[in-house]
Amino acid sequence: MFKISIILPTRNEEKNIRKILKSILKFKPYEIIISDFSQDRTLELAERVLKRSKVKWKLIKLDEKGKGFAIKKGFEVAEGDFVVTMDADFGHRPKDLPKLLKEAEKFDLIIPRRLRVDSFFRKLLGYGFRFFVLLFFGLNIDTQSTFKVVRKEWCKKIDFFTKGWAWDLEFVYKCKKLGAKISTKPIIIFGERKGGKSKINFFTPFKMLVELLKIRIKTF
Repeated sequence: MFKISIILPTRNEEKNIRKILKSILKFKPYEIIISDFSQDRTLELAERVLKRSKVKWKLIKLDEKGKGFAIKKGFEVAEGDFVVTMDADFGHRPKDLPKLLKEAEKFDLIIPRRLRVDSFFRKLLGYGFRFFVLLFFGLNIDTQSTFKVVRKEWCKKIDFFTKGWAWDLEFVYKCKKLGAKISTKPIIIFGERKGGKSKINFFTPFKMLVELLKIRIKTF
């Protein structure tokens, strides 16, 4: 059986971190990596839970914010055969992890399709972004699902520069260009966060569009 490293990029998730870690630990991963840029007790609470577990764990205190930056730092230290990236807010469910791992032996990158039950604003943001991804990159893939499984070699092979929300797009696009085998077969439920405050606001779509354009310019 292959070893699984799970990366959680976190920012002020003290209301969710204990519950999400306990849910993840049920699946007995090889290691859990918390890549954190918080001003609250997220790391402290994570350490309490992980110290009582039997898995390997790493806590990374970031000096710069951005989901892409957090994921990249996690990739650099991950030791498992496959790396899982997921959010800490229960937007997607840890219990769906086996669906993704079923595809791992045959593919390099597994990106689930999301059945969205979240807010109208987030649906609009998601579908709008997918339109531009298809238009500019020819990718008919839900690149922005943080819940992914990546073969470790591809974590090391792909060098991405995007530090913010659109890191997924750059990573997936570069993987596809280099011939990675990609599965979008699994279907998962995607909903609202369980606790804490969303990092998405009115300005997020504009930031994502700027990142998308930067990726387009630098990768073509």
